Amino acid sequence: RALLLVGPSLVGKTALLHEWVYRRSQSRRASYGGREKTFLISPQRLISGMSYVGQWEQRWLAILTTAKKRRHILAFDDLLGMYSAGKSASSNLSVADVLKPFVQRQDVRVVAEMSRSELRMLRERDRGFADLFDILEIEPPTREEMPRILIHAVRHLESRSNLRFLAESIPAVVELASR
Repeated sequence: RALLLVGPSLVGKTALLHEWVYRRSQSRRASYGGREKTFLISPQRLISGMSYVGQWEQRWLAILTTAKKRRHILAFDDLLGMYSAGKSASSNLSVADVLKPFVQRQDVRVVAEMSRSELRMLRERDRGFADLFDILEIEPPTREEMPRILIHAVRHLESRSNLRFLAESIPAVVELASR
């Protein structure tokens, strides 16, 4: 099923999504050179540059068909914006309207992120589409969890680059983040 990351703004939904994609690509590459990929789709970029009505639908259907055939994962940073993208004076069809049947049949794998208020708006706009998603609540880390997360992030950054962090900087970062 499709997955929806829901949490307050600046809680780390995007960071979690990017880390998941990174780790998934590393494990796939190490295991068998995996064909499946994850693509971040923005509805505004999807329809940009389209010169006539119906052109974005062809592009979007080609993307969905390829994602279905190759088992790619589509990630959306603006799921709610998909309801306005594509609509024009001559067409009431949106990007979300084209995506919905693919998600209903589970032809494409989808992951998206949004805040609780955006989820409420999505449910008001299209309850059936919202119910197609499994919801994963993302809560802000507690003050006790923050040092452990930061130490892990520091070790990761130090191993990938030529940077070194002072251990004394971690309590300062926790204090600033809690503000």
